[in-house]
Amino acid sequence: MSRSLGFKLGAIALLILLLMIPLLMIDGLVDERQGLRYEVMQGIARSSSYRQQITGPILVLPYIKTTHEWKTNEKTGERYSEKRQRRGRLYFLPERFVLEGAVGTELRARGIYEARLYRSDSQVSGQFRLPARLGLGDDLGFYRFEKPFLSVGISDIRGISNDLQLRLNGQTQSFAPGSGDDNFGAGVHAPLPALDAQSGQTLDFAFDLKLQGTEQLSVVPVGRDSRVKLSSDWPHPSFVGEYLPSRREISDKGFSAEWQTSFFATNLEEALRDCVGAERCQGLFGRNFGVSFVDPVDQYLKTDRAIKYALLFIALTFATFFLFEVLKRLAVHPMQYALVGLLLALGFMRLWYRSWAGISVCARRRVPGICWRGGLPDCFVNGRRNNGPVRGYIPRCGRRRACMVRRGGKPDEPGSPGARFYRLSEIPACRVRGSPG
Repeated sequence: MSRSLGFKLGAIALLILLLMIPLLMIDGLVDERQGLRYEVMQGIARSSSYRQQITGPILVLPYIKTTHEWKTNEKTGERYSEKRQRRGRLYFLPERFVLEGAVGTELRARGIYEARLYRSDSQVSGQFRLPARLGLGDDLGFYRFEKPFLSVGISDIRGISNDLQLRLNGQTQSFAPGSGDDNFGAGVHAPLPALDAQSGQTLDFAFDLKLQGTEQLSVVPVGRDSRVKLSSDWPHPSFVGEYLPSRREISDKGFSAEWQTSFFATNLEEALRDCVGAERCQGLFGRNFGVSFVDPVDQYLKTDRAIKYALLFIALTFATFFLFEVLKRLAVHPMQYALVGLLLALGFMRLWYRSWAGISVCARRRVPGICWRGGLPDCFVNGRRNNGPVRGYIPRCGRRRACMVRRGGKPDEPGSPGARFYRLSEIPACRVRGSPG
């Protein structure tokens, strides 16, 4: 007896390993679909625009610094003055930075794959406060300033869909392509009138920005006091970046979120010095926050998670039948185990089929399989329909289908104790479109 049980356990273990082959093949198909979907998303982004990050505005003031250095002629011993000029730039961050935007999302599809695009309509405003003598003190006389400009970094300028106009102290300036500074990457810039370097100056700015992108929208809070407010019709936002929103409201109709930061939290001045001085700009661009418009739990992810539990489901099912075999002394052929395991594997294949065929199509296909698995495996195990632990059969296969699950009693005695009829519309697993009730 122990030898036969050991042989049966070995056969079950071998059968589980064999059943893992189709499950691994299904898992490979899911991974392949995920890879193809990523390629489609990248292709749509290449045709429109990638994820967007807004950095700025930052006021840039180019200068030429002239210095005189005294040197001594080694031959004659005479001292003379050597004139040197060095080019550089002064950078000023805004004292106040405000961005308010409304974001709408839309789907673009290629074949069975989809990518979510967004269009944001934002109003950017704020204020610059330039210190007296531009913070240079007595060295101001050595500087000769060139024309200043306002630089705004935008990750992918293809997404700009409006004519950018800068409103500065009541005057209007047009933006030009390019950020004007290699440290800030792609973007736009607007030339400014000459600044008053002697006394302090206040510059109020504002402009409208309509931007298109994919997957994610983020903002670098460049102001000493930064406030960003975003609202959208996307009901599943994923907030990303270094800072979470201070206020947020999420519902089925969309979300609204508000961020507020200060220089004490961002330390952006030091990050800007590292960027323009040592060309280490990752610290500047990394101090951002925003929202991702990607579905957090998509169909492929759910299917992949379900397949990870396939071994557990098969092992528990086989263990249940093995216990019935041992406790009730019922002889079960290994082929019967194989048929039950194959049905479980087909169930996971339906998950993969659902990922591209659609839920409604899969629902119509899966009803016979669900009811079939409820009755036939029990018949295979017991050899008779009437003596299994769970008895089930399908009386009809027309439009008015019904499933009966019984514990005790006989199928031909609906009124016997424990017998109950269920319509498919009453069973969540068997509910299909068009079923009555």
